[in-house]
Amino acid sequence: MTRSFGPNVKRSTHIDRHVGSRLRLARLSRSISQCHLAERLGLTFQQIQKYERGTNRVSAGRLYEISRAVDVEVTFFFEGLDKAGATAPLPRGEDEASVLFQTLSGIKDRKVRRRLTELITVISKADDDGDGEGEGEGDDRGGDPEADTDESTR
Repeated sequence: MTRSFGPNVKRSTHIDRHVGSRLRLARLSRSISQCHLAERLGLTFQQIQKYERGTNRVSAGRLYEISRAVDVEVTFFFEGLDKAGATAPLPRGEDEASVLFQTLSGIKDRKVRRRLTELITVISKADDDGDGEGEGEGDDRGGDPEADTDESTR
């Protein structure tokens, strides 16, 4: 008789799923297939699928190997987790976050990339503290685009 649940059974957590979704984001932004990544790591593509879904946990050593294969820092996989381990939903596919990641990844100078990331983080936190203005797309002012201009610019 086999037991699938019990005190010694390790279940995947929201952190495992977060790391897996970050793996998927990094892989897709680099246009690497699951098969190609699996080949680089000496795994099956099914194992990559399990990592991306958070079904299987990624060991520290494997995470290091994966980070090198997709050319990101190991810390990338934990970005978006707060100190308590909560995670925000991550985007999938070719949306703004993927494009931003791909663009930042194209910047070779590590210091510039880090400073831009810090800037984006500050802007994001400032936006969270705001009153909700500036959400959505386009010009939120409505009406005459000249109506809100500073007198000194005329």
